[in-house]
Amino acid sequence: MKATFIHAVLMVSLLLMLNSRDCRSQEHIHTWKLFFSRGMDTLKLGDGHNQAIMDSLTLKVSGHTGQILRRIEIQGFASPEGGRTYNISLANRRGEHLKSRILRISGVSDSLVSIIGGAVAWEQLKTLVSSSLSMKYRDEVLNILTRVPEETRSKYGLVDSRNRQLMELKYGQPYLFMSERFFSELRYATVTVVYEKIAGTTAAISMDTISATEADTIKTIASTSPDKIQDILPSTEPEATEIPYIRRSLFAVKTNMLYDLALTPNLEIEVPIGKRWSLNTEFQRGWWKRDDTFCWQIEAAGLEGRYWFGERDKKRVLTGWFAGVFAGGGFYDFQFKRDEGYQGEFYVMTGLSGGYAKQIRRDWSLEFSFGTGYITMDYKHYRVTGHELIAQGPVMRYKAAFLPLKAKISLVCLLHRNKKGGIR
Repeated sequence: MKATFIHAVLMVSLLLMLNSRDCRSQEHIHTWKLFFSRGMDTLKLGDGHNQAIMDSLTLKVSGHTGQILRRIEIQGFASPEGGRTYNISLANRRGEHLKSRILRISGVSDSLVSIIGGAVAWEQLKTLVSSSLSMKYRDEVLNILTRVPEETRSKYGLVDSRNRQLMELKYGQPYLFMSERFFSELRYATVTVVYEKIAGTTAAISMDTISATEADTIKTIASTSPDKIQDILPSTEPEATEIPYIRRSLFAVKTNMLYDLALTPNLEIEVPIGKRWSLNTEFQRGWWKRDDTFCWQIEAAGLEGRYWFGERDKKRVLTGWFAGVFAGGGFYDFQFKRDEGYQGEFYVMTGLSGGYAKQIRRDWSLEFSFGTGYITMDYKHYRVTGHELIAQGPVMRYKAAFLPLKAKISLVCLLHRNKKGGIR
């Protein structure tokens, strides 16, 4: 009797387990990807395969018999052109647009749909670059994508960014390649649907309201895994996109703030030549006079060639350590005492220089430099009484070598030219 009872209990338990296994719910996760045009936050169903993918997505979230929708997660992405703040905003707007479209066409409850914060599609770009074995400068691009932060900021604002270094690498050649081949694949949003499907049931889909051709297409899509949809659709060429502007450094405009403190207006222009060389020109002119008791007049110009050290592909142009050779000359008239002064007929100097330029904002930097070398000059010593020059000495000549000749703390603004012209 006891053995019979135990056998009966075991049989009932086995039947319950089998029935539970057949009827228990099974969780499924499917993800769809829909593409946007450059700079757009609204979906164009006519672009690529967006219409077919949206049809497949709509069927899945419509709540047919045999499945229970648990949640829908949407995340928008953007390609890296432009600033990070704008791109994140654009990606979020793409997610919001898809959410409103799904709610409108499917009747899904708003509480089931959530939006994950938008992002720039850096990981997708890294994957595309890694798989493009024939791409020029591929390793350099991957190094930037892997090692350079998306943005670097100081208390003064934006200092550097990953997108900026990509644009300046090899004069923009890899960036132009990526914009033509890859960026259209980075402007998308993903829709992830999580639902439970009851084993042993099938979904009943009504085809009464659509044509026979549309019904066949939707049946095929509905029976295909989302990640295989592209395989059953005819291939299309990617939509042509506008090529972004490639910023190329044109020249830097500078002023030596030490001269400015001495009330001597000055201007410098430095032109980069290749990766490691630059040519700097400078001019200063101070022309101050008060009655015949004070005179501060100087007019000078100079030229300097510079060599820039370090890994130039990883540094912004005209930043870092440098060494140079300079030459210059000019005139002066200094009277600091009421009754005497010195007038320089002409001076010439030449020597060696060195310094360091530190980027402080996107297109701004501070430059610290020092120069020493040889100088020769002709000058006169004169005396004045009242408003008349009463004595003027003979022309004297002064020569000296290895004197400190230059000291600068310069504010630098780097100007650029984009591919279609213009300065910014």
